[in-house]
Amino acid sequence: MISGVDSIYARIRSIYDRINEIQRNISSINSTYNINSIKKTHTYEINQKNSTLPNKTFQEVLQEVMLESRTPEEKNNINIISKPEETWKEVLNIDTKENKFDKIIDEASSKFGVPRELIKAVIKAESNFNPIAISPKNAMGLMQLIPSTAKEMGVEDVFDPYQNIIGGTKYLKMLLDRYNGNLFLALSAYNAGPDRVDKTGGIPNIEETQNYVDRVLKFYKEYSQKSK
Repeated sequence: MISGVDSIYARIRSIYDRINEIQRNISSINSTYNINSIKKTHTYEINQKNSTLPNKTFQEVLQEVMLESRTPEEKNNINIISKPEETWKEVLNIDTKENKFDKIIDEASSKFGVPRELIKAVIKAESNFNPIAISPKNAMGLMQLIPSTAKEMGVEDVFDPYQNIIGGTKYLKMLLDRYNGNLFLALSAYNAGPDRVDKTGGIPNIEETQNYVDRVLKFYKEYSQKSK
């Protein structure tokens, strides 16, 4: 039986996947249609095979998607999109500005003794500061925690920036301690899991993991230089 939390995660993932599908379809349309300023009168001819998006305006499609997550009572009293020119980030209330989470990052850094620049680098590599990011492997939020890790770190709401950053930093600190401060191994374990790192005794021969470690270290260096 799926637990209540898992059911919510699954539902969020389903809606998020559909939003991504809509974004991909809209991106493929003639470049004269600007997603940041699409007018209500615009309709789209989507000819993709098995497409479930008939001729509808951007607003109508997004309204339909967002309504799916509401109760019948909420559906009768909802007006998700009020202006034709609203963007995706405005509609979904997403703020991906890097400095928006600085206070939380500072607290997590002080609490666990992990450099703030490293925490920020991991967030940049994991979600690009998108608090509702969901990966194909069901990792969620700013620091891309999978449900089991989130539960282990005491995170109840992975999409809450505070809980996600505190939980993600706690996990990162555990990995750093596990590998005696070896940043390469800790980051590899964060991406691929500690079991794979322990089995190989080093960075796993996985292209995704190797690229991930390189990206985090690159961002870590950039943030460290900025803070000087």
